[in-house]
Amino acid sequence: SIIHTDSITRLNKRTDRRNCYDYTMPDCFVATAAVLMFAANALLIVYYVKERERSHFDRDLFEELDPAYIRLEWDHRIDNTALWTAAGFINGFAWLFLCVPIIELSWILSRRGTSSTSLHLAIAFFALAGSFTEWISRLYFVGSNIATRHLARNFNLDRWISNNVQDDLGWRALEVTHLITSAYVWFLDAFEWICLSIILILTYSSVRHWREHDSSTFDGCWNALGLFIGLMCILEFVAEILRFDGYRTFGPIAIVYAVLNRLILIPIWLLTLSFLLPRATAKSEAAPNELELSTMDTAVAPPANTNPLSPPAAAFAQSPLPEVSSVAESSVASTLPPPESVAESSMASTLPPPPESVAGSSMASTLPPPPDTVVQSQEPDDGPSDLVLT
Repeated sequence: SIIHTDSITRLNKRTDRRNCYDYTMPDCFVATAAVLMFAANALLIVYYVKERERSHFDRDLFEELDPAYIRLEWDHRIDNTALWTAAGFINGFAWLFLCVPIIELSWILSRRGTSSTSLHLAIAFFALAGSFTEWISRLYFVGSNIATRHLARNFNLDRWISNNVQDDLGWRALEVTHLITSAYVWFLDAFEWICLSIILILTYSSVRHWREHDSSTFDGCWNALGLFIGLMCILEFVAEILRFDGYRTFGPIAIVYAVLNRLILIPIWLLTLSFLLPRATAKSEAAPNELELSTMDTAVAPPANTNPLSPPAAAFAQSPLPEVSSVAESSVASTLPPPESVAESSMASTLPPPPESVAGSSMASTLPPPPDTVVQSQEPDDGPSDLVLT
């Protein structure tokens, strides 16, 4: 019982310490991911607005690969390439910081790998896949952008067939190459929204199952917001694909979705998670301690009055057992005769009978006993027997 009390005291101290610190302090990884994702998406939206407001855009000239138009496009890209690159790298770091708490959340929701293992492995897998593809697309874009910008500034793109004629074939070839690499990066960025959508939808399903047993750890409104953001991420993916096909038509729709989803909803969901995750982690760590204490309790104080398996066992359990001292005394008293009778019998056995008693006994044996003698001889016989029994 002393060990049990000490264990409860230590557990209460740890719980009080978590209540004082962990429940009020947000998770640093989630908070950092929220700030970085907000900054990256803000820079990216600024780039989208500048791209849409450029005055020289002409769809027909773009499809004809007009060299003059291509030069203007490259001037615009070189001027704003730092904004696009910074947004991409900040978003990549945001995904790196987001991977750790998402994997930790999936571990907690799986009850340390004992519940719905495949679902929570899928959450962790898509978190890693989103981070990996985001960094691959960033590195690929930076490498291709450095190479194409170097070509546009320093290489001969005006005269390929003849030095006397400006054919601008180099600009057209450069634009075709840029379109191919941009499409690759574009679709990798769009896949980021697919990963985030799957993560949020699966998290909603897991938290909903969790709240059937514990409704205090994760908030229901936060969980519903995650489902709504997951559906919005699917629309973000569609808007990104349509923006690549028809920029003037679907560009404003993509910007509206980006402002609502990237700058408002996703940061709110992440900041709320930064406060919920420490509490969930504390409860997850306290669960094995509670199980250990319950096991210790049953080992120290086993349950009494157990149900017997058979009627004889029940009768034996209900009948009170006599004390050991009383049993010993009664057995000794029943086996040993009284001290006075023992002394008299020993003296009578050692002394020889007198002659008169011998003669009297012989005469008494020949004569029939009178009635008085029979009565007197029976009374002493009953007395010693009663004395011995008592």
